[in-house]
Amino acid sequence: SLRNWRVRSRLLLLVTLPTVAALVFGGFNVGSSIVSAQADQRTLQLARLAGDVTSLVQALQNEREDTITYVTMATQGGRANELLGNSAPSASVRAINKADAAPELTLLNSDYSVTNAAARPVLSVAATIGSSYPALVQQQAQDAIAAIGDLPALRQTATNSELPPLTVIDDYGSTITQLLSLEDQVSSGSNDATLADSVRVLSLISSMKEEVAQQQAIVTSALPDSLVGANPLSSSSLSALNQQASEQGANLSAFDLEATPDQRQLYNTALSSSLAATAQQQLEQATSLIDNGFKSANDPTLAVASSDTGYTVSSLGSVEQQLVASVISRSTSLRNHAITLAIIIFLAVVLLLAITLATTTFIGRSMVGPLRRLRTGALQIAGVR
Repeated sequence: SLRNWRVRSRLLLLVTLPTVAALVFGGFNVGSSIVSAQADQRTLQLARLAGDVTSLVQALQNEREDTITYVTMATQGGRANELLGNSAPSASVRAINKADAAPELTLLNSDYSVTNAAARPVLSVAATIGSSYPALVQQQAQDAIAAIGDLPALRQTATNSELPPLTVIDDYGSTITQLLSLEDQVSSGSNDATLADSVRVLSLISSMKEEVAQQQAIVTSALPDSLVGANPLSSSSLSALNQQASEQGANLSAFDLEATPDQRQLYNTALSSSLAATAQQQLEQATSLIDNGFKSANDPTLAVASSDTGYTVSSLGSVEQQLVASVISRSTSLRNHAITLAIIIFLAVVLLLAITLATTTFIGRSMVGPLRRLRTGALQIAGVR
């Protein structure tokens, strides 16, 4: 029975109970802080992965544009030369045709090297996304890995078959869209509203950049061998061109609504220059001409629009990179804050336990001392005096 316990044992129980309670609640708080820090660490990893993804997407957009140029050049050193070289009955003719296509193939091989280099960090980080991440993030990471793995087959088909230019554009677009879907998941494991808003704005800019890049590629595909003038596009190409322009406008409207004043200023600074404005006007004019069945071989409007639209893509890429940097910075700040909070809570719990133990020990001794003296005196009276 508790009433028969020695005083020392009762005091030990009195000290142990609040100490254990403090350990339990303190451990819970420390554990929660550690879990939060781990979640923010995963968010930071996704933010850095998003930065790698934007670099890879930029490389793919450049590669697609050069591939469409190669396809469009046809017998002027383009894909047709390579195909004729493969099928020509004469070895000398095959050699000549392949030699004509060699400069453009050299450029494409350079593009492939750049893209492959940009893909390596994406593959490396995406492979580490495991069960600790949300299920959707895991799926998007696996899909991105698969999309990158399909690039060699896409390149082979685009350059060594008669695959229509619009199909090539769409296939590259599907790969890019899959990668951007992974970029959209940066804030999926975070409860920070500021980060979520920044990721959403980044997603809009990345989408606009891809839409402009696709318009550039479609306009390029309308050029004849000489790269001057235009050939009428198929109805599906016209539809795709107008659809991309429409989606660009819709995303711009959404950006104006969701972006902060600083983000809008960043966009306006990058896209309000005379070169960017001229490039956008030329793209709209080229779209209108193609839509109306423009066929003049003497007007370089389309060639100029195709070339200058690259400046718009580059400007949007600049905005994109700065937004990625802000997302990484915010993720780093959240991770550091979570780690600091976990350390502070841990130290506070340790300090509280130390104070509790010291206080209860002091009070216990102050109670046990007089009792011991009383016991000693009583035993002396009973046994000696």
